[in-house]
Amino acid sequence: MNLFIGEKIVAKTNAEFLNLLFGTNYKQYMRSIYNLSNDSVVWMIRIDSTERSGFKNYFEDDYIVEYSDKNPTRSYKLYRHVFQIVEEDKKRKYVYLGKYKFCSEKSTTNRRYFNGELL
Repeated sequence: MNLFIGEKIVAKTNAEFLNLLFGTNYKQYMRSIYNLSNDSVVWMIRIDSTERSGFKNYFEDDYIVEYSDKNPTRSYKLYRHVFQIVEEDKKRKYVYLGKYKFCSEKSTTNRRYFNGELL
């Protein structure tokens, strides 16, 4: 995956986005996480503190925070390639924010912190 920070990909849905980026053939893809490897995922999210499916995503200092008051039990891979979903010019765009690393030292049961890395 050779993308630049800030690069935008126009797609109507997560399925269309994954098909464009990875050559998959999804008709629909309702999740925000797409597995890349044993330690990495693609994370397609809106970062606006609005609750969706029990989760809120927002910026805090140099971190992206994933918050849920439902005590999430899903496992977390070490790295997330983050794409922020935005609406621009009446189109849905996926903006590449970079590779973020899970920060276990700062994270709690309800808040998962991911620190941006320029690798």
